[in-house]
Amino acid sequence: MGKANRRKYPREILEGRIYLWWQDTNGRDCVAHGTCVDVSAHGVQLEVSHPISARTLVYFRLQEVHLTASATVRYCRPRGRSYRVGLEVSGQDILQQLAKAGAGTARIPAP
Repeated sequence: MGKANRRKYPREILEGRIYLWWQDTNGRDCVAHGTCVDVSAHGVQLEVSHPISARTLVYFRLQEVHLTASATVRYCRPRGRSYRVGLEVSGQDILQQLAKAGAGTARIPAP
């Protein structure tokens, strides 16, 4: 039997470039470019080439839709030669922000 879906909000596919910046545990500024995989009301899933520690506060910009927000890294898992990262966004509804910007998602539920 498959895993139960424990997500609070459904995900929708939104592919595009994402730019992230944060400070590591030593206070050094870090940046990364990645690919957005999908979004939910309060989350973003993405792929990057280097790991980002869980519980790290990051700032991100979804390039194509000009959306900037802050989030907390919930998980970072190896996936081939990259890392799949889950971000939790508090204080704003990502899907609502995308709709306001006129940049909807593909409206295809993500698996």
